[in-house]
Amino acid sequence: MMTSRVLAIVERHPGDGGGIFADPVDFCVGLRTGLGAVDMVLCGPAVMCALGLSPSGDGSGALLDSARRVRTLLRTGSRVWVDRDDLAASGHTDDALLDGVVTADIAELATSWHEYDKVWFL
Repeated sequence: MMTSRVLAIVERHPGDGGGIFADPVDFCVGLRTGLGAVDMVLCGPAVMCALGLSPSGDGSGALLDSARRVRTLLRTGSRVWVDRDDLAASGHTDDALLDGVVTADIAELATSWHEYDKVWFL
């Protein structure tokens, strides 16, 4: 199998609906299995997936499942970023992020997109 480097820009969280790929983070885990290398940027409401909290803040439900999948990606060598401004807009700081998740300015990250074979918006 030929390895392809993919950057997935995830802009929604599992509670947003979306049919068969209702959890875009789960989709990224599948991409990692099939393609070999997937890094991920969480922005907009999707930054919540890097916190492990449900919308009620109790750490249960679909967002907690997404947090587990983020941890899976990190364990398998994927890099995961959250957009700094979107994290701040959610009322959280980088101290609340899962270990291994890094904050970044998405505009600055865009300068490195040429290093990837594919950049997908989910």
